[in-house]
Amino acid sequence: MARSTELIHTLSEAVAVVQPATVLLHDRALMEAGIRTKTKRGRGAADMTARDAANLLISVLASPIAGPNVKGSVDRWRQYAELRSDGGWMRTEAGTKELDSRWHLPGCEIGHLTALPAGHTASEALTAIIASIADGSFHHAIGVEEGDNLFTWPSALRVQFRFPVPLIDITFRTVVAGRPKVIEDHSYYFGGSSDVQGDEAFRRAESGDMSWSGDLTETRTITLETLRRLGFLIGGKS
Repeated sequence: MARSTELIHTLSEAVAVVQPATVLLHDRALMEAGIRTKTKRGRGAADMTARDAANLLISVLASPIAGPNVKGSVDRWRQYAELRSDGGWMRTEAGTKELDSRWHLPGCEIGHLTALPAGHTASEALTAIIASIADGSFHHAIGVEEGDNLFTWPSALRVQFRFPVPLIDITFRTVVAGRPKVIEDHSYYFGGSSDVQGDEAFRRAESGDMSWSGDLTETRTITLETLRRLGFLIGGKS
């Protein structure tokens, strides 16, 4: 359904600030590292998967927008893609509840997402979201028709990449009247990571020592709009 060139252009258009030529270099690096589906040119080209889309998105968002942003692309992908869910919280009409590392989403279960095991990775979570958009189950869960162009429903999902210490926050919220009111947030950081420097940075942060990072942090945010474009492409709906 979706070829690698289509995925590259769709992602570039969605994030707007990264040129297709740069996304192409990230894509090539992932392919050479065996992270994305290897493909031939022309009619023999393989279809891209939700996992391919998620991993390319991670590589692009985890890399500098300006400067030597492609060198080390695979290393930056690994720093963020392999972060693991280490719990979260959920707010419903009944109150706020601390969660384990699995997604719950009561009353609006997104099967691909709630089926993920405890301790799943950020790559697996983003893959599940894109796959659910591709097959229509995400929109069904939030009560929105796929063709609806509403200003409110992109706020149903927010993904934030944080720097310099790798951290990803994924927040889901219901936005349609009549659906159970749910806000669920999961953080992906160094639980299960083998990055010793990252573990040390996180340990210091927990103790209030900010000397490891200085006084500058950066956050990059995407919404359901970007993931919707990728999911529609993978599902053959774009």
